[in-house]
Amino acid sequence: MNIRKSVLVVAVALFATVSSVFADVTINITGATAFRAAAHTSIIATLGGAGTAAYAYSNSSGGTVSNLASADRSIFVGPVAGLGTVTVRCSWSGSTGGIASLVTGSTVSVPVMSTTVSTAGVNGGISFESVVAKFSFSDVAQAASNNPTPALNGTQVGVVPFMFLAQEGAPTGITNITDQLFAALYSTGSTPLSTFTGSVADEALLVVPTGRANTSGTRVSILAETGYGFANAVNQFQPTMSGGFVTALGSASNGGYSSNSNVRTVLETPMSAGLANSFLFVAYLTISDAQQAVTNGAKALTYNGVAYSAENVKNGSYSLWSYQWFFNVDGLTADEETFRDTFVASIPANLGTAGIPIPDMKVTRSGGDGGQILTNL
Repeated sequence: MNIRKSVLVVAVALFATVSSVFADVTINITGATAFRAAAHTSIIATLGGAGTAAYAYSNSSGGTVSNLASADRSIFVGPVAGLGTVTVRCSWSGSTGGIASLVTGSTVSVPVMSTTVSTAGVNGGISFESVVAKFSFSDVAQAASNNPTPALNGTQVGVVPFMFLAQEGAPTGITNITDQLFAALYSTGSTPLSTFTGSVADEALLVVPTGRANTSGTRVSILAETGYGFANAVNQFQPTMSGGFVTALGSASNGGYSSNSNVRTVLETPMSAGLANSFLFVAYLTISDAQQAVTNGAKALTYNGVAYSAENVKNGSYSLWSYQWFFNVDGLTADEETFRDTFVASIPANLGTAGIPIPDMKVTRSGGDGGQILTNL
């Protein structure tokens, strides 16, 4: 038997399922749920790529989720040149919530260092501990958050498009949403379907809104782009769902969901028989969640008459997008700076459906979130 080959096989097997307790460098990241799929892919690429990086993931309670892209908590272990073994732990709290954590030094909940990880991924069964994160993703600039000062160090790492959608089972007549329709819907909590379709036959059915909590960069981006005002209150519903149907609307309030995946579930779930002829949900999502929702039955709406496409974002005709930021606090160690620079460099090639690389854009957004779109000269 070849002893050297046997030792190598054992070593590979041991790394496939390991604990991150022996990490040389530990990085804690929080922020935008909208960008977590691209963040996870970029982290794996930074830590040696698929088959080398080991990881585990869960929902916010430590239980299983449908896939890594929708995980609320995650932990990754792998090598980075010049740093040795690096552990990256993620706690996705929303963009403005992440900025607040960095500015105030408040803790976030991440998987414990002793979490079992695997190159195939371990789903669920995770315990948490509270730590102070030094890094955060955000769909919006710090100036549009609840904590605009003191200034964080930030880098734009991509463009994130958004989309409006109508709930599964939506009538054929609802195809578009405008800034004015958005304001009418989200300020009052309902508006007749006829305002969307122009048909008096649709006056009896009410369109009702759902959406994200005020810690969400997605929400801030939508409120800014539509001209509604990112600091203004809205009236959104968080419905009850049972047996594969929406069974009750709940109460309209300024609150909302902590994750895009929750909004997507509402849009993918038809109304119960008792509600189907009376109400219809409309909501906003990041493009990756929106495309999944459409696959599962939701209906894509054009925005101000323009359909989403990557090319329409790039050329400026579709304006429902924002820059994705990666923020960090002052006082990083040399190892943390090395990780940041390596990680940021990996993001453009790993955006997938979550975003568009900035060099591909033919336009630039000026004046912050919701600002004027200018052609690149």
